[in-house]
Amino acid sequence: MKNFLLGLILNSFLFCSFAYAQWVQVGNTSMGKSSSVCTNGNYIFVGTGDNGIFRSSDNGDSWESVNNGLALNTIESMANSSGRLFASTYYDIMTSTDDGNLWEPYHNGLGDGYPAWDFLIEGNSIYASGYGVYYSSDDGANWIRYTSGLPTSPVVRSITRKGNKLFAATVNGVYYSEDNGLNWNVAGIGLNDYKLWCIVASGNNILAGTDTSGIFISTDDGSTWTKLQNDFANTQVRFLTTYGNFVLAGFGFGWGIFISSDNGLTWINKGQGLAPLYTFVLDVTGNSPSLFAAGGATGFYRRPLSDLGITSLDQPSLATPEKFLLSQNYPNPFNPTTKIRYAIPTSPLNPFPSQGEGHGVRSVQLKIFDVLGNKVVTIVNEEQPAGSYEVEFNAAELASGIYFYKLQAGSFVETKKMILLR
Repeated sequence: MKNFLLGLILNSFLFCSFAYAQWVQVGNTSMGKSSSVCTNGNYIFVGTGDNGIFRSSDNGDSWESVNNGLALNTIESMANSSGRLFASTYYDIMTSTDDGNLWEPYHNGLGDGYPAWDFLIEGNSIYASGYGVYYSSDDGANWIRYTSGLPTSPVVRSITRKGNKLFAATVNGVYYSEDNGLNWNVAGIGLNDYKLWCIVASGNNILAGTDTSGIFISTDDGSTWTKLQNDFANTQVRFLTTYGNFVLAGFGFGWGIFISSDNGLTWINKGQGLAPLYTFVLDVTGNSPSLFAAGGATGFYRRPLSDLGITSLDQPSLATPEKFLLSQNYPNPFNPTTKIRYAIPTSPLNPFPSQGEGHGVRSVQLKIFDVLGNKVVTIVNEEQPAGSYEVEFNAAELASGIYFYKLQAGSFVETKKMILLR
C-alpha cells in the first residue's frame, strides 16, 4: 500500500520542461509534510506529518481537513478495507466508517503505543506492520501481535503475500511466515544486514526496498536475493506498490519515482518534474486515471497515468503478444464480478497463430481455487490461438474471502490472488 522544480529550468532545457512537467502540485501549505495516501470511492485522503488528514472529492483540486476524533495529527499510514478507513498515528490505530468525518481508536488487543507503518488487507483479515506484525480476523475490531521468530527489535515496515507465504520487510532483512503470521523465519540469505523500508510481490518475483542499497529481487520465493544493478542501485527505496502488471517505486533523496512493466526486472524514471526530496507513498485513484504521490515536506502531487506509460487495465492489447502473461484481476477487491486478462504468445519456431497446433494454439485452462486449494470453477478449458484474452468471472454464489486464479497453457503455469468483498 503512496508523491517538485517546475520553474528554474535553463532555457537550453526548455523542450524537456514541456515533456516532463506533468506532475501537478495539488493541495495547500498545510499538506506540506504528506506521508500517506488512500482512496475510497470519489474521495482521496492524504495523511500528513503534523496536520492530520485532508480529504478531496474533486480529484485533488480542493481539500478539507477531517481530523475530528484524532488523538494525534501525525499520520504514519492509511488504508481502505471495503469502505472502512484506517489511519495510524505514531501512537495509535484509528478508523472511520463515514469517509473521515469521525475517527475512533481501533486497537483492541494492542492498546496505545502501537503504530502501524503499513497495512495488508485480505477481506476481513488485516495485517499491520509495526513493532511486530499485528493481525485482525474481524476487519480490525480486535488485534493480536505476532513476534515469534522476528528479530529482537521487531520493527516491521511492510508486509506482502505471495501464495501461502507472508513476507515482512524489517530493519534486519526479510522474514517469511507460512502460518499467516504466527511464526516467522529468515527469508533466505543476502539481506540480513540491510534495513528495509518496503516489500511487494509481483508475478513470480518479490522485491524489497532498502535504506541505502536500492532494490533486491528474489525469483525463488525468498530463498535467495539479488541486488538490482541499475541507476538507483545505491539509493533509498521508500515505497513499492503494484498496479495491474506495473510495479511503482518511490525513492528518497531526490530520486523520485520509477516504474517497471516486467515485475521489477527493468525500470524507467518517471519522476521528472518532482522536487528533489522524498517520495514516500503512491496511490492510484479508483475513479480517475491519475497517480498521486506524497513527498514528505515537499507536498502532494498528481499526474495522469497516460503520461507515465500506464495503459488502462481493462483494454486488452490487439497486438500478438510476445510472451505469456497473466494480469491481476480488475477490479480487485471485487463484488461480485471481475475481469481477468491473459496472453498466449506464438511459438518462436512457428510464428503463425492462424495455422493450427504448433503455431501458437495451446490447450488453455483458467481455474478458480479457494484459500484451501479446492477448485471452485473452471472458467476456460479449450484450445486457443496466440492472442490477448479477457474473461469475466462472476462470484455471485461465493462467500467473501481470498481466492486464487490459475492459468495453465502448455508448460506455462501462473497463479494470482484475488479478493471478493461483499
